[in-house]
Amino acid sequence: PSTRIDATDVPCVVQMQKMLAKYKERPGGVLSLAQGIVHWGPPPQAIEAAQKAVVDPASNLYGPVDGLPELKQALLSKLRR
Repeated sequence: PSTRIDATDVPCVVQMQKMLAKYKERPGGVLSLAQGIVHWGPPPQAIEAAQKAVVDPASNLYGPVDGLPELKQALLSKLRR
């Protein structure tokens, strides 16, 4: 390889994969949020919700600083499972 290529940094996604590999055997595993590649479209209800949000003036306002209570609760419920 060229010296210019050798001088470039390893992509951050590759660095994260290498770093997380050593934790793979831990109980519960590791959830990497480094990269997400989806090979399918969103569910119809997500498309419908997005279409409604586009025309809702409230979608363009700042939300609560500590997050929307219903989303925080949904996340807590999911993480407890």
